[in-house]
Amino acid sequence: MPRKSSKSSKKNLFWQIVLFGFLSLSVLGLFVFIFFARDLPRPERFGELQTTRPTEIYDRTGEVLLFEIFGEEKRSMIAIENLPGHVLNAIIVAEDTSFYKHIGIDPKGIIRSILANIRTGTRGQGGSTISQQLIRSSLLTAKKTIARKVKEIILTLELERQYSKEEILEFYLNQVPLGSNVYGVGAASQLYFGKRSEELSAAEAAILAAMIQAPTYYSPYGNQTNELHERKEWIINRMEGAGYITEQEALAATNEKLEFSQPLIAIKAPHFVLYVLDQLFEEYGEEFVRAEGLRIQTTLDWNLQEKTEELVDQISKMNAGFAAHNAAVIAINPQNGEILTMVGSKNWFGTSFPEGCTAGIDCKFDPKVNVATTLTG
Repeated sequence: MPRKSSKSSKKNLFWQIVLFGFLSLSVLGLFVFIFFARDLPRPERFGELQTTRPTEIYDRTGEVLLFEIFGEEKRSMIAIENLPGHVLNAIIVAEDTSFYKHIGIDPKGIIRSILANIRTGTRGQGGSTISQQLIRSSLLTAKKTIARKVKEIILTLELERQYSKEEILEFYLNQVPLGSNVYGVGAASQLYFGKRSEELSAAEAAILAAMIQAPTYYSPYGNQTNELHERKEWIINRMEGAGYITEQEALAATNEKLEFSQPLIAIKAPHFVLYVLDQLFEEYGEEFVRAEGLRIQTTLDWNLQEKTEELVDQISKMNAGFAAHNAAVIAINPQNGEILTMVGSKNWFGTSFPEGCTAGIDCKFDPKVNVATTLTG
């Protein structure tokens, strides 16, 4: 009997130690959570970040976009329901295959990615979930410390608690860095392919998904284009393997010849736009104009502007034999002084004549742009 009682006591002691350890870890975990969570930014900020838009300058009809003015970051907000499925699926297979299954943290995914990377000798897929990446790039610093990792986990769990998977994915699509100071799939599709994100093909979507891991390294304008296309093929194969696209669609995406847009500034009526910007910056300040997402409707007649640009080009060619290599035109409504068209030179990158097309006209007219601004979003 004493021996049996001794065994029972040891067993009870063991479970008491286990229970004490569990309670201690729980209290410690709660303390760590409170300590790190008290000064953390709130995930509600994503609702505010979503309203960030570029300031847009339009012609007199409000239909022809002349120029977009970005702040430090170029963004073009998109709604997830407007995107084709292959855009979403390409990003999911590239960055977080278990996105719809986990609670923000995916331990199995971390282990799986480590083993896969060791096996292949490359870094095919990272261990961080889309939710973690969103928190890390939007609310935390890039400094790698244990404290930051703890904050990342806490915020990720809170993010998943407050928002649906669709909302989180939409936040991510509008926040993810894609090189050249561009953030989000919307702005990236315009920069790299010259089209709206709704128009992206499966191959183009795979390219953008491939760039997420290292935007500068995988830039289509850089020296690692072979590596970029290899990663694109890897993503297409994963999309097929997951059943997102058929074998025929995968083959078509693999064979599609991609054409990247030249990294140029998209601007119409440049001399006029710069003239408008000078007025806006003087009146409201440059920081306000760049940051507030204004919609600016001007007096420019775009149809007349196009015809005037053609006329200036023709006259410049005709006068080249007389050592006159440039020309400029400005058309003003004599009744109210509104500027209808402005061409400062045959070539925007050449020397404007005369002085941006505004010198000397104040003696007869008071040119007006009549800028009307409204907040977008």
